[in-house]
Order: sequence, then C-alpha cells, then structure tokens
Amino acid sequence: MMEATGQYLVYLTCDSVLSDENKKKLQTYLLIRRKSGGGECGTLTAVAESYYCVAFKEQKDQQQVLRRRKHTVELSDGPLVFTATDSLPTPSSSQKSEPAEQNIKSTTSLPNVFTRRIVVLGKTGAGKSSLANTLLGENVCKPDDSAVSGTSQCQAESRTVNGRSIKLIDTPGFFDTIRSEEVMKEEIMKCMIETAPGPHVFMIVLKVDKYTKQEIEIINKLTEYFSDEALKFTIVLFTHGDQLLEGTTIEQFVSESPDLNELVKKCGNRCNVIDNKYWKYSLDRYRSNKVQVNEILNTIDKIIEENGGKHYSQEVLETMSRELEEEQQRLKQESPNLSTAEVEKKAKAVVQEKWSHYVFRVSKEVLLKTFLSGGKNLMTDDPLFLAIKVGVTGAMAAAVARRAGSAGGAGASVKEEDSAEGRAAAEGAVVAGEKSAAIK
Repeated sequence: MMEATGQYLVYLTCDSVLSDENKKKLQTYLLIRRKSGGGECGTLTAVAESYYCVAFKEQKDQQQVLRRRKHTVELSDGPLVFTATDSLPTPSSSQKSEPAEQNIKSTTSLPNVFTRRIVVLGKTGAGKSSLANTLLGENVCKPDDSAVSGTSQCQAESRTVNGRSIKLIDTPGFFDTIRSEEVMKEEIMKCMIETAPGPHVFMIVLKVDKYTKQEIEIINKLTEYFSDEALKFTIVLFTHGDQLLEGTTIEQFVSESPDLNELVKKCGNRCNVIDNKYWKYSLDRYRSNKVQVNEILNTIDKIIEENGGKHYSQEVLETMSRELEEEQQRLKQESPNLSTAEVEKKAKAVVQEKWSHYVFRVSKEVLLKTFLSGGKNLMTDDPLFLAIKVGVTGAMAAAVARRAGSAGGAGASVKEEDSAEGRAAAEGAVVAGEKSAAIK
C-alpha cells in the first residue's frame, strides 16, 4: 500500500457500514487493476455513514474505477455492491431524521491523505513566501534578496500539516510590472504545470494595511482575471495580522473598506489572517499562528467540500495533466531505475519545453486569463495550440509556428512520435496558419 499521498479522489457508496476487516478487503480490491480497474492508492477513509473515499495516485486508475461505476466485491458474508462517483454525495431530501445542516456536515470530511493543491497569488511584498513557510512549518520558500524584493520563481512544496497533506505553489508577483513579461510568462507556465490538472484553492494574499487608491486599483485588476467559476475556489488571506487594532477581527477590518468587502464577498465571504513574525508564540486565542493555521486549513477543506471534492479545471490544465502522465509512463518504461521524484521532474521539464513555444506567442495577460478564467477560446483558435494539443512532432509544430508567422519555433526536444490523428490535425493547423499569414 502506498505511503505517498494520492491526488485523484473516488467516493464510494454502499448499503451498509463496513467493518475494519471488510474495509481492508475493499482496499485490496481497489489496488488490483485487473479486478477494479484501479491501482496504487491511499487508505480507504469513511466520510459519513456508508460513504467512503480513496485517493488514487494516477488519474487513469481513478478514471477506470469511475468508468465501471458499479463494483462487486466478494466477502465472507456475501457480495458487497458499491457505487463509485467523483464527487461527495448529496443528502437525499427524504432523509428527515436530522436537520439539513447536520446532514451536510456529515458528508464534508476529506481524508487526510488527499493532497490539497493550493496556489498562492498576490503582489510582490505581500508576504506570500513567508506565509508559505508559516503554513508548512519550516523555511522552504525563500524570497529573492535582490533589489527587486519578493519571490523570483514559482516554487512547489508538499508537506503534511496538522495531519493534512498539502501541496503549496508559491508564485512571483504575476500581476506586477517590475519583471520582464517573458520571465513572468515562463513562471506562470511553471505554476500551471505544477498545479495540473487544477488547483483546489487559489489563495489571494494581501496585507493588513491602509489601502490607497492605487493599491485598490491593483486589487481590482487582479480580480478581473478571475472568472466567477475560479472565485468559487478562492480565499482571501491577510498577512501582517499584528497591524489589526487590539480586539479587532479580520472580518471587522474588511468591513471597514467597501473595496475589500466586495472582494471578500466575491470569494464567498472567505477570509483568514496570519502574522508571519509576531504571532509565532502568542498565547492569545486569536492572535496565534497555531490557531490561525488550523483555521486556514479548515477554510481550504470547506472550499473543496463546497465544490464537491473537485478541483478547479479547464481545458489547458487537463491537457497538461494528460501529457505529464503520458511522459511519466514513457520515462518509467525507458528508465526503470529513475526514482519517482526524478521521473516527475523530467516529465515536467519535457511538458514545459513543449508548451513554451506557445507561451512566447501570447501576452502575459492572455496566459493569466487562460489560467484563471478558464480561457476556453483564448487558445483554441491558435494553429500552434491545436498542434500541441494533439501531440504532434517538434518538426511539425515548428512548421506550424513558421508558417503562422511565429517568432519562435517549437523545439526538437518534443517527442518524435505521433498518431495519424496528430499529423492530420497538424496539417490542418498548418493550412490555417498559412491562411492567417496570407491575410496578414
């Protein structure tokens, strides 16, 4: 049984509460691919009466289990039939033995082994890296000490915090103008790859401070990139909590600013506070990082539960996720001696190289909107994106780029194998590119 945490959830519904022995048998069944369609997974966890949850390491194993939907496991006391779904069950309207609110609470318990993917966003100097260190309980995210302060690169770290598995992606100030557009586009792409197939939570980081008109404009600009769908997965987190007046809560602070109040309202009225410096050892029940870290984790889980256990998703992230999985499988076959960490690192590098040729064709704004707004139509009209999406060769992608008038060609490092469908799509993309170039 795997020790590492899984990412791809499956919820199981059966007619009765399982004994510990039967849970072990069901766990074994899910681990055997030829029987269940599954594979390597975390521990089977009860989330409510007759409801269970398991996290698979590979998306393809999750999908196979979901595709079969109805499963039967032979037990000593007879067959166990259960249904596999990809979201938390909704209490039936006929269940009237308990208040509705209590029923909802009973189905909102995420297993600790489930990896919560969290993207930390905000302007330079807001305290994103220090926040990440406080949440993770160690100094792993280091701000750049150069003249341009703040995080200079996207950085992903995975830890278990208060028994819960999280993957935190710290980011540079994507919404600032102090770094070159090309550098920022590269870091946005890294973030997208690290969070694929999609984050469970976006964390907008702001300071407890007096907000000038200029700073409010920056906040408004930031939120313009978020679609209504993305905001369902978003929390506003304030750093420098020691700046709060004695006895003032973060909710009271927010209520005093119409602009901040509107932002938090857009994010489902979810906001938390922390102080990376002064609240480390505080015994105060509110001004304590120990207390507030737990509150933040509870808010994160609540967001995931309110979204049915699903992550934020859109076409580009799903495509990246498939490509990462395919590349990892290829590397495992070609280099079986590589560690899991090495396989993941090499796969990310290959996928980033593959996508970087598209990234250089678009602006930072388009890329951010693609990430944070779904951007379904922002990329699909581009010939090179069509070529990348179906996995064409580096040579064909380069041809598409050249004939469409791209400044940069696609690298030859992309795998030199493609399907007939890929070639056909690429040729269609080339034709589209030629027409586009002719019009120009």
